[in-house]
Amino acid sequence: MIFSGFHVIIYDMKWLLHLSGERLSLLEQYDDNGHRTRSLTDALTVQDVCERIKKSRRQVYRDMRLGKITALGKFIGEWLFDPEEVERFKKRTPPPRFLKPFFWEHSIDALDIHTQKKWILERLLEKGDLNAIRWAYNEYGPKQIQEVARTSRSLSPKTFNFWTRIMA
Repeated sequence: MIFSGFHVIIYDMKWLLHLSGERLSLLEQYDDNGHRTRSLTDALTVQDVCERIKKSRRQVYRDMRLGKITALGKFIGEWLFDPEEVERFKKRTPPPRFLKPFFWEHSIDALDIHTQKKWILERLLEKGDLNAIRWAYNEYGPKQIQEVARTSRSLSPKTFNFWTRIMA
Protein backbone atom coordinates (compact mmCIF):
# COMPACT_ATOMS: atom_id res chain seq x y z
CA MET A 1 0.00 0.00 0.00
CA ILE A 2 1.48 3.30 -1.11
CA PHE A 3 0.73 6.35 1.03
CA SER A 4 1.73 9.87 0.13
CA GLY A 5 0.66 13.40 0.96
CA PHE A 6 1.22 16.65 -0.84
CA HIS A 7 0.09 20.27 -0.71
CA VAL A 8 -1.96 21.96 -3.39
CA ILE A 9 -2.79 25.68 -3.40
CA ILE A 10 -5.97 26.62 -5.26
CA TYR A 11 -7.65 30.03 -5.27
CA ASP A 12 -5.89 31.16 -2.06
CA MET A 13 -7.00 28.02 -0.23
CA LYS A 14 -4.42 25.57 0.99
CA TRP A 15 -5.31 21.91 0.73
CA LEU A 16 -3.48 18.81 1.86
CA LEU A 17 -4.31 15.69 -0.13
CA HIS A 18 -3.52 12.21 1.17
CA LEU A 19 -3.48 9.49 -1.43
CA SER A 20 -3.64 5.79 -0.68
CA GLY A 21 -2.64 4.03 -3.86
CA GLU A 22 -4.69 5.74 -6.54
CA ARG A 23 -7.56 6.60 -4.18
CA LEU A 24 -7.95 9.86 -2.26
CA SER A 25 -8.15 8.96 1.42
CA LEU A 26 -8.15 12.37 3.13
CA LEU A 27 -8.61 15.97 2.02
CA GLU A 28 -7.84 18.79 4.47
CA GLN A 29 -8.23 22.55 4.03
CA TYR A 30 -6.03 25.01 5.92
CA ASP A 31 -6.24 28.78 6.43
CA ASP A 32 -3.33 31.22 6.08
CA ASN A 33 -2.25 30.63 9.70
CA GLY A 34 -1.90 26.89 9.15
CA HIS A 35 -5.02 25.92 11.11
CA ARG A 36 -7.15 23.15 9.67
CA THR A 37 -10.59 24.53 8.73
CA ARG A 38 -12.11 21.50 7.03
CA SER A 39 -11.42 17.81 6.74
CA LEU A 40 -13.04 15.26 4.45
CA THR A 41 -12.33 11.57 4.61
CA ASP A 42 -13.93 10.86 1.27
CA ALA A 43 -14.22 13.34 -1.58
CA LEU A 44 -16.09 12.33 -4.71
CA THR A 45 -14.89 12.64 -8.29
CA VAL A 46 -17.20 13.58 -11.16
CA GLN A 47 -17.55 9.90 -12.04
CA ASP A 48 -18.62 9.10 -8.45
CA VAL A 49 -21.17 11.93 -8.55
CA CYS A 50 -22.54 10.64 -11.87
CA GLU A 51 -23.06 7.19 -10.37
CA ARG A 52 -24.73 8.54 -7.22
CA ILE A 53 -27.17 10.93 -8.86
CA LYS A 54 -27.69 8.91 -12.06
CA LYS A 55 -26.65 11.68 -14.47
CA SER A 56 -24.06 11.96 -17.23
CA ARG A 57 -20.81 13.94 -16.90
CA ARG A 58 -22.25 16.58 -19.21
CA GLN A 59 -25.28 17.01 -16.95
CA VAL A 60 -23.07 17.29 -13.85
CA TYR A 61 -20.90 19.96 -15.52
CA ARG A 62 -24.05 21.84 -16.55
CA ASP A 63 -25.36 21.71 -12.97
CA MET A 64 -21.99 23.03 -11.77
CA ARG A 65 -22.14 25.91 -14.25
CA LEU A 66 -25.71 26.74 -13.15
CA GLY A 67 -24.68 26.68 -9.49
CA LYS A 68 -26.91 23.75 -8.56
CA ILE A 69 -23.95 21.77 -7.21
CA THR A 70 -20.64 23.17 -5.99
CA ALA A 71 -17.25 21.47 -6.31
CA LEU A 72 -14.53 21.76 -3.68
CA GLY A 73 -12.03 22.51 -6.42
CA LYS A 74 -10.11 20.97 -9.24
CA PHE A 75 -7.21 18.81 -8.07
CA ILE A 76 -4.79 17.13 -10.43
CA GLY A 77 -7.20 17.64 -13.32
CA GLU A 78 -10.25 16.19 -11.54
CA TRP A 79 -13.13 18.04 -9.88
CA LEU A 80 -13.76 16.89 -6.30
CA PHE A 81 -17.06 17.16 -4.44
CA ASP A 82 -18.16 16.99 -0.83
CA PRO A 83 -20.37 13.88 -0.36
CA GLU A 84 -22.83 15.88 1.81
CA GLU A 85 -23.24 18.46 -0.97
CA VAL A 86 -23.97 15.65 -3.44
CA GLU A 87 -26.59 14.14 -1.12
CA ARG A 88 -28.29 17.54 -0.71
CA PHE A 89 -28.34 17.91 -4.49
CA LYS A 90 -29.71 14.38 -4.86
CA LYS A 91 -32.59 15.09 -2.47
CA ARG A 92 -34.33 17.74 -4.52
CA THR A 93 -37.64 18.93 -3.16
CA PRO A 94 -40.49 18.86 -5.69
CA PRO A 95 -43.54 21.10 -5.29
CA PRO A 96 -46.64 19.58 -3.67
CA ARG A 97 -48.99 17.54 -5.87
CA PHE A 98 -51.85 20.05 -5.76
CA LEU A 99 -49.71 22.42 -7.88
CA LYS A 100 -49.58 19.94 -10.79
CA PRO A 101 -52.29 21.75 -12.83
CA PHE A 102 -50.06 24.84 -13.02
CA PHE A 103 -47.09 22.85 -14.38
CA TRP A 104 -48.93 20.70 -16.89
CA GLU A 105 -46.02 20.48 -19.34
CA HIS A 106 -43.53 19.14 -16.75
CA SER A 107 -43.33 16.19 -14.42
CA ILE A 108 -43.95 17.63 -10.97
CA ASP A 109 -41.29 15.29 -9.52
CA ALA A 110 -38.63 16.73 -11.85
CA LEU A 111 -39.09 20.26 -10.47
CA ASP A 112 -37.11 21.58 -7.51
CA ILE A 113 -38.61 24.32 -5.34
CA HIS A 114 -35.17 25.65 -4.36
CA THR A 115 -33.29 25.84 -7.66
CA GLN A 116 -36.31 26.79 -9.80
CA LYS A 117 -38.04 29.14 -7.38
CA LYS A 118 -38.14 32.17 -9.71
CA TRP A 119 -39.80 30.21 -12.50
CA ILE A 120 -42.21 28.48 -10.08
CA LEU A 121 -43.17 31.83 -8.52
CA GLU A 122 -43.69 33.43 -11.93
CA ARG A 123 -46.01 30.62 -12.95
CA LEU A 124 -47.97 30.70 -9.71
CA LEU A 125 -48.31 34.50 -9.73
CA GLU A 126 -49.56 34.38 -13.31
CA LYS A 127 -51.88 31.35 -13.18
CA GLY A 128 -52.17 30.25 -9.54
CA ASP A 129 -55.30 30.04 -7.41
CA LEU A 130 -55.65 31.05 -3.76
CA ASN A 131 -54.19 27.77 -2.43
CA ALA A 132 -51.18 28.02 -4.75
CA ILE A 133 -50.50 31.62 -3.71
CA ARG A 134 -50.88 30.68 -0.05
CA TRP A 135 -48.34 27.85 -0.51
CA ALA A 136 -45.90 30.19 -2.32
CA TYR A 137 -46.25 32.80 0.44
CA ASN A 138 -45.54 30.19 3.14
CA GLU A 139 -42.70 28.55 1.20
CA TYR A 140 -40.84 31.59 -0.15
CA GLY A 141 -42.05 34.50 1.95
CA PRO A 142 -43.28 37.96 0.95
CA LYS A 143 -39.83 39.36 0.06
CA GLN A 144 -39.19 36.68 -2.59
CA ILE A 145 -42.66 37.16 -4.06
CA GLN A 146 -42.16 40.95 -4.12
CA GLU A 147 -38.81 40.63 -5.86
CA VAL A 148 -40.14 38.24 -8.51
CA ALA A 149 -43.21 40.41 -9.07
CA ARG A 150 -40.99 43.51 -9.56
CA THR A 151 -38.24 41.98 -11.70
CA SER A 152 -39.97 39.31 -13.78
CA ARG A 153 -40.19 39.86 -17.50
CA SER A 154 -42.52 36.95 -18.10
CA LEU A 155 -45.51 38.28 -16.14
CA SER A 156 -48.27 39.87 -18.17
CA PRO A 157 -48.79 43.63 -17.65
CA LYS A 158 -52.09 42.92 -15.90
CA THR A 159 -50.47 40.44 -13.47
CA PHE A 160 -47.48 42.72 -12.95
CA ASN A 161 -49.73 45.65 -11.99
CA PHE A 162 -51.84 43.47 -9.70
CA TRP A 163 -48.90 42.02 -7.75
CA THR A 164 -46.91 45.23 -7.50
CA ARG A 165 -49.98 46.94 -5.98
CA ILE A 166 -50.77 44.03 -3.65
CA MET A 167 -47.16 43.65 -2.44
CA ALA A 168 -46.47 47.40 -2.11
